[in-house]
Amino acid sequence: MCFYIGRFLVSMILTKNINTLLSYTITSIKDGINGETGEYKG
Repeated sequence: MCFYIGRFLVSMILTKNINTLLSYTITSIKDGINGETGEYKG
């Protein structure tokens, strides 16, 4: 039982990190596009 709980926690942590990475990447791409077009809104 403890093994399954551990796997569940690990998968949750990995999913959270992947979501954070994705949102960070999307934000960086948006900032890059806005910076190139000169329409950066802080």
